[in-house]
Amino acid sequence: MYKEITSILKSCSLSLALGDNKIPFYFLKALGKLVACVLTSLADVCLKLKQYLTFLKTAHTIILHKPGKSAYKVLNTWRPITLLKTISKVVKKLLAKRIRSTAEEH
Repeated sequence: MYKEITSILKSCSLSLALGDNKIPFYFLKALGKLVACVLTSLADVCLKLKQYLTFLKTAHTIILHKPGKSAYKVLNTWRPITLLKTISKVVKKLLAKRIRSTAEEH
């Protein structure tokens, strides 16, 4: 399990946007085994309960003006960006990996 999280953290870009908790990926990577155990437990709880935990679902949405568009009053000149928690991104990747692995076995 530790190897799964370590692999996921290695694949995460340090430049990914932070969510509302402002925890950067380099911090998670630096915590190593400690964070790997906690994130693995979170993923296990999600699988056991068959639901994604509420605090992992929250996100921060910002609205950006699309480059090259001049009319601010037109709706399609804006683009919403959702910023998820870094912890949530890692747990989602772990869950997706486990679901994919289970699906391939059966």
